Amino acid sequence: MMFTLIPVDPSSFDPAFASFLPQYRHPPRCSRVLELLHTNKSPPAFEHDRLTALIGSGESHLADIDKKIAAARHLLHFLLTERDQIASNLSDAKILAHPVRRLPDDILGEIFSHCVPALDAEMTSSSLDPRQAPWTLSQICTSWRRVALRTGRLWSTVAVNMEKDVSAAFQLSIQLSRAQGHDLSVHIFGSSIRWDGWIAVSVEQKLLFQTLCSSAPNWSRLTCSLPYQFYEFLSTFKGFLGRLEYLHTRIACMRGIDAAATLDTFSMTPLLRNLIITGTPYTGHTYAPSFAPSRTVNVLRLDILSLDSTDRHLNMLRSFPHARDIKLFCKKSQIALGQPLILPCLSHLSLTEQSGYRGGIADMLSRVVSPCITHISFATVDAFPSRPHILDFPDIRTSDWIKKIMVFELGDFSTAGCLRGNNANATIAFLRELPHLRQLAIQLVDLSLFKRIIVSLVFSSARDDNVASRLVVLVIRTLPALFDGGSLVTAVASRRDVNAESTSEERRSCSCLRRVHLERPLSISDPTLASQWEALCNSWLKVTYE
Repeated sequence: MMFTLIPVDPSSFDPAFASFLPQYRHPPRCSRVLELLHTNKSPPAFEHDRLTALIGSGESHLADIDKKIAAARHLLHFLLTERDQIASNLSDAKILAHPVRRLPDDILGEIFSHCVPALDAEMTSSSLDPRQAPWTLSQICTSWRRVALRTGRLWSTVAVNMEKDVSAAFQLSIQLSRAQGHDLSVHIFGSSIRWDGWIAVSVEQKLLFQTLCSSAPNWSRLTCSLPYQFYEFLSTFKGFLGRLEYLHTRIACMRGIDAAATLDTFSMTPLLRNLIITGTPYTGHTYAPSFAPSRTVNVLRLDILSLDSTDRHLNMLRSFPHARDIKLFCKKSQIALGQPLILPCLSHLSLTEQSGYRGGIADMLSRVVSPCITHISFATVDAFPSRPHILDFPDIRTSDWIKKIMVFELGDFSTAGCLRGNNANATIAFLRELPHLRQLAIQLVDLSLFKRIIVSLVFSSARDDNVASRLVVLVIRTLPALFDGGSLVTAVASRRDVNAESTSEERRSCSCLRRVHLERPLSISDPTLASQWEALCNSWLKVTYE
């Protein structure tokens, strides 16, 4: 019926609003009203009376509803404002009562220690940057500043850029004082192009370096690239380097210095364990006086990554009788072979030669004997990118100690791949001479060489010349772009379909390959080989990727 009021159901609302609700509500527009609105007809008398009654009471009802709406809006605004205030107070209370505000200083200091570089971290930016930790940690609040200043190890990694930090000597002295005598990891770097000896070094740079050297008694790790003259100055502190355990050094410039010049800067480092010498060719021997055998018996790792002849490397190696891990950048010596150098503790040996300088690796291996060797790595790097390189392998007949190795790595780090297919026969022949080989790692660019080595790994019980029959781990760090993966699947499958505990003749037995590490997932076009590879991956063969 037209405009018949409907009772309001209070149960549809919160009981607190029961007295606030009207008793009746107006109905929505009905079909009869729509019908009359679409015509010019006058409603009948009984409907006209209802319309008149609505008009008479409607204004007061509308005013009453408007008043309730205004009150409701005022209440809603109050409630929203109150809600925001409660939320704000609640947030403040949680912040003020947070457990971090009650952390003991030692716990907070331990947390801070994870915000700064570790002592053995490789630094590429200055530690004097106020936008980085630990400087930022000391600027948050009074309590954080107190903890940051009291925790000396937060300030124990010192990295100085000798070009960009020239005016930061005072800030450096602050960091050193805050380190409070802790062991320091010191990194000194800067573009070596501008180093030109003392003449090109500014007064500010001298002051910065002198400030840093004042902390030499606390150095436990030192990584530096400096011109020769700076090492000469540092040699005045050689008696104060007793804590030094790790040294990575590079002579950035020797302009105007006699080629026979030497350094004894690090001649008093009884705790030295790790030594890495890099730099331009033929500068490694410059350090020879620094390392007398009686002072370097504790060195366990030695890297000489400065190209030099093998005889000069041997002169250095004599100073490190207990070295276990050695990396050398070799060039064939013109001096005749003498009595081989025995390295009784050496287990890991990595040798690198430049493309175009043939024979450095083989020459070095012919001059040393290492009865405890387990790992050997051969690598080539660019010297003449467009020139193919022949890698000479050692003669096992005269260096039979090499047969003991269990891990062999072969890497070509040249841009275009200087190791080509003409190295395949010699490489495969060398691998056949390693009866105890358990892990083989390959990083090659040339597809022909790579594929021939992989094919040689296919095991057959009918053959007498299988390669690396004890192989359990195969690491391929680089997959040539056009390699289809088929030969690798065949090689892996041949070493999975055998009984590792076979009691047949030793020459025909094969260990089960357990792990394959690849640069990326294989892309195999042949569906049969692809299915075979998937089955291998699901049969307890561990396949991992870079």
